[in-house]
Amino acid sequence: MNAASQELWLAANQSYLAAELARVHASLESGDSGSAVAMPHADASWHEGMTGVPSIEQIVRAFGLSSFERDVLLLVAGTELDTRIAADCARAQGLDMPTAPTFSLALARLSDAHWSALHPDAPLRSARLVRLDKGDLLTTSPLKIEERVLHFLTGIDHIDAQLAQSLGRVALDETLAASHRALAQNIAERLQVGHGMPRTMVYLHGRNAPTMTAVAANAAAQAGLALYRVSARDLPQDAAERNEFAALWRRDAALSQAALLVDASELPDGAAKPLGVLLESLRGVVFVAAREPLGLHLPPGVRFDVPLPSKEEQAALCRAVLGSAIDDEDVQRVTEQFPLHMHDIADLLPAIAQHAGASSPAHALWQACRQARAASM
Repeated sequence: MNAASQELWLAANQSYLAAELARVHASLESGDSGSAVAMPHADASWHEGMTGVPSIEQIVRAFGLSSFERDVLLLVAGTELDTRIAADCARAQGLDMPTAPTFSLALARLSDAHWSALHPDAPLRSARLVRLDKGDLLTTSPLKIEERVLHFLTGIDHIDAQLAQSLGRVALDETLAASHRALAQNIAERLQVGHGMPRTMVYLHGRNAPTMTAVAANAAAQAGLALYRVSARDLPQDAAERNEFAALWRRDAALSQAALLVDASELPDGAAKPLGVLLESLRGVVFVAAREPLGLHLPPGVRFDVPLPSKEEQAALCRAVLGSAIDDEDVQRVTEQFPLHMHDIADLLPAIAQHAGASSPAHALWQACRQARAASM
């Protein structure tokens, strides 16, 4: 979606959300008589032909929300976005100040109500869409919307702040060798992407972590997914923190249409078993990059070796990076001698510059390749 289309979508999404909040407000007012009244969906003026769908509908599809769960989410969001709804909640609970809604209020004032919506395993709570603040009774505890979800409803998509402490967005690398592009396409064709968060585990084995990352990013992009990377070193070891990480990732993967890459190429001692437990609880597309099979019980998945580029590809990449700075014969000589990953080659020019003052270009290239090879061992 280009910038102009994004602006149009944001305006349409705001209109749609405002109309839906007005509908919830009308439901609350009509329920003052003591019974829930079903209010028809407002004409939210979603423009025909508009790219994408409103954010609330994306959430409904991603987590399979019922009409009641949908309206509970809008009710809770409305207390943050629409002063009328906060006032409705206060009046319904006999309070003078705007306040958060409760599940008891939702049951009484919203149509198609069902008790199961409050269950910990139901989407509203298990997907971390809303949370229950502490209260004396379950049904009278304040309901709050998670900040990440509130921003998403308004059209702002960003990874959860807690996840962002250990996750990083992976940029798409356009310098892949042809064999790695073909590998990425093969992987992309195996990925299951869609509603319901089916799990696809992809195990990548190779000697170079940046190359595995680039292949994963390319495969994810072909499947229409962003890619986020986390080092196995940064994964939570505590069971409760591990469960929360998995729950937050399941939610954010669905909201942001994203895949996760777990870089286990340098797995710390004692981290293998917790990693296996965490992988069992993740959903969506998950890549695991390691130098070799991890040797523990892991969820079933597809496995791919990520080898070096071919000698011909290494030479072609070197020529593309070095241009006319180095003779073709010298390029051919070093690629026959040194196995080079694509990221080794991308770093050759600055590495050559370090040696250029004291030696010929050919010798500087040789020294740079020796240095790159030693660093990747």
